Amino acid sequence: MKTLMKHLPVQHNLIAMSLITMGLIIVSGLTFAGEKVDKTLSAKTDGVVEIHNVRGDIKIIGWDKNEVNITGELDDLKEEFVFKAQGNVILIEVIVPRRNINYGDGSDLIIHVPKTNRVDVNVVSTDLSVKDIKGGIDLRTVSGQAVITNVHKQLYVQTVSGDILIKKSSGKMKLNSVSGEVIGNIDSNDIRAESVSGDVKLILSNFDNLRATSVSGDVAVTGQLNDSGNLKLSTVNGDISLSFKSNVNARAKINAGPGGGISNRMSSDEVIEVFPNQQKLSMTLGNGSGKIKIGTINGSILLKGSN
Repeated sequence: MKTLMKHLPVQHNLIAMSLITMGLIIVSGLTFAGEKVDKTLSAKTDGVVEIHNVRGDIKIIGWDKNEVNITGELDDLKEEFVFKAQGNVILIEVIVPRRNINYGDGSDLIIHVPKTNRVDVNVVSTDLSVKDIKGGIDLRTVSGQAVITNVHKQLYVQTVSGDILIKKSSGKMKLNSVSGEVIGNIDSNDIRAESVSGDVKLILSNFDNLRATSVSGDVAVTGQLNDSGNLKLSTVNGDISLSFKSNVNARAKINAGPGGGISNRMSSDEVIEVFPNQQKLSMTLGNGSGKIKIGTINGSILLKGSN
């Protein structure tokens, strides 16, 4: 190589050295792998597990041990890995540089936590799976899908760009996605589900309070409103469907804007045409103890009863 470089002009020398350097960088990038991790800490039964991560794939699983165990592979760009106890809190954090992180792989982790612990998650671009937690979760992600199964007590889930999927879970719920769907099969008395640009689809048992809204998406709810309960469904540019499993006691006010319409299969009450090109429906179901309010500007509303 030295002999070859000696016979090349200076300009060609610089080009050759640049090519060699680029080659070394590429090879280094291809062969670099994230650090493996397998660590365990003792935890309290009523404790909190706090997780921070920038990118990757994280699975959180509840178990019967009073321990937090983390296994898998850390982010290729990891600068520091924090895993420590602070009082009743177990802190897990993968720290990466603030500069460009568009190369290399993110963290790929499986985290086992005591079932009775609460789990707090703050991530940026991370897909999340959480299951078998009795202490509730508070989950925030910028970009990533959140799949939650068999989680109870309370569920606060917020994502900017990603879907929220809830299965077999219960407790007070606040579910919010800016650009993604909110889909749930849940048992909760108090639910608030919102999406700006995505559908909201909920299958519920009996509930006292429900607010489900979307700006540009459909809203579909199946469940049973309890006596003296409150239900509010709304969308700007989408369809709404509501189906009750059995008879309901509530007063209902339904409105559809100029681009919408109402189909009432819940009672014999008739839809009224309102100028200009709008429809409304007011009805009392049973003893009228609860409240139902439904509205769309540009979409159809379908109401279905137990029959």
